[in-house]
Amino acid sequence: MINLREYLYNLVKQIPRGRVSTYSALAEALGDVRARRAVARMLAENPRPIIVPCHRVVMSDGRLGGYSAEGGIQRKAELLMAEGVPIRNNRVLNLEKHLFTEFRTEKPLKRLRAEQERLARLVRIEDIVENTRTIGGIDISYRGDVAYACMLLYDSVRGKPLTAYCSRTIVSFPYIPTYLAFREYPAIEMVVRGADEKPDIYMIDGNGILHPLSIGVASHVGVSLGIPTVGVAKRMLCGEVRGAGKIRKVVLKGKVVGHAALFGRAKKPVYISPGHLVSVEGALRVVCGVSRHRVPEPLRLAHIMANNCRKSDMRLLPEFGLKIKIIK
Repeated sequence: MINLREYLYNLVKQIPRGRVSTYSALAEALGDVRARRAVARMLAENPRPIIVPCHRVVMSDGRLGGYSAEGGIQRKAELLMAEGVPIRNNRVLNLEKHLFTEFRTEKPLKRLRAEQERLARLVRIEDIVENTRTIGGIDISYRGDVAYACMLLYDSVRGKPLTAYCSRTIVSFPYIPTYLAFREYPAIEMVVRGADEKPDIYMIDGNGILHPLSIGVASHVGVSLGIPTVGVAKRMLCGEVRGAGKIRKVVLKGKVVGHAALFGRAKKPVYISPGHLVSVEGALRVVCGVSRHRVPEPLRLAHIMANNCRKSDMRLLPEFGLKIKIIK
């Protein structure tokens, strides 16, 4: 998996003295202009100011934007003026003259987009598992660049949690809309491969085929690991909800790709879609069978455990009367 943060920092190092670039230009150099907010976040977290000269990155209209290093925006203006960039009222004058966009780059996000398109062609929307008694709910909680993942095995017949597999790993990929799988896959793979028990089906906090490229994190994981997956998301990424009642269809590009469902006393729906090796109706059936509250039980309990992992930094206490296994 590419370390996108370091790739970005190396791009920033290419900006010469006396020149500036923009968040959008850097996002383009990464391969997708929609990553500009992620660019801004990564630069705000730059641990090596001056060495990685993020003071040379400004907004598209010439405004200086933010600067998280000591001295803030005033220091950013001072550094730029010392390098020969004219500043007035915290704005670069004659931006076009000083703008640098000639990055040497392989545009890694374009390569990842091509990988998504390849994986999307491999997704199979069909029920291959007859018995889905044991469900593995997977959720991740973050502290900075540390991902705390939990896969909680849940007995759907007895309505009882069984075992929680927990892990901690460093992530090097920021959150970018529609690229979530590249951020979360390493942590999910770790708990799935590290578990010595295998559920009948995996339920993942995120979308399956309810995704602009039909390859949300649940589908990405399913295809990559060859396992049946269902995606359950709390926010709608794309598509159109049709119908009435507590269970409504979600349509994308003329096809029914999932359902918006209200469970318990919830006022907001969750969005259910097949990931891989599950049908649209099969995904709904699995989720309906284990839902008492807004979020289905395997994911609700996995969310609690993932948060406990983060809060205790893996110094976990038994909870829900289940076994806890740490994967390293």
